[in-house]
Amino acid sequence: MFSKTIYVLLMAFVTGCSGMHTGNQDSVLQTYAPGIVIVSEPVGKGYYALLDNQSGHWRVLGDLSKKRLTRQSDSQEVLFINHRFRSIAPVFDKGLNTHGANCTPYIHNKLWYWVCTSQFSSVEIAETIGINIVSCALTLCLGAGSRVELDHDKVAEAVIQSNLIQLAETKISNEKKGEYLSDFSRAMKSRDVDELEFFISKYRGQDLDNLIPEAIDRIDSIRAYAAFYSDLNRILDEAK
Repeated sequence: MFSKTIYVLLMAFVTGCSGMHTGNQDSVLQTYAPGIVIVSEPVGKGYYALLDNQSGHWRVLGDLSKKRLTRQSDSQEVLFINHRFRSIAPVFDKGLNTHGANCTPYIHNKLWYWVCTSQFSSVEIAETIGINIVSCALTLCLGAGSRVELDHDKVAEAVIQSNLIQLAETKISNEKKGEYLSDFSRAMKSRDVDELEFFISKYRGQDLDNLIPEAIDRIDSIRAYAAFYSDLNRILDEAK
């Protein structure tokens, strides 16, 4: 049984730099999404992707999701891509270290999905040696293990191989197209000039299917119809 002091020290080794957010611009990723960075945790709104590594090649399984995904095997990883292509991050189990940790055989639980069990990690040799020297002195080597950190290059490689950025672009484009068509259908069915003018204003400059002319024609028809009945009512009133 550890003393309370030794236990605290051991947990400090394991936790390491918990909660740190680091960003790293990968030069290759910039050709796909300028300014995008790899960080240690999801930031903002975006999409979750389940990736699978078979024979050293990454691919995305299923569709991208706005809901958090979980991996089903050790060959899988979960990544999050910001909807504005500002960042990409692994999606580890909540409450666990995301940037780096000291992984030991005594505390390392393979049931957890975190930096110690991710394929996106690399061992920091120098830090590992130093930590193990201190660990063996304080805990009789019970806290010995490997210091691992999130490897941004490995994340970038998975992103490129799986075409994750292109898939996210397609997903966003399809969602915008669906919203555009839905807004047009609602405006046309409403027969409301304000609704139609809002559609025209919203999609001016991004009229994907050239539907704005139809909306303008509908406004002209509505106004002509209203003018006709206004004149008809006036004539009927004068005839009374």
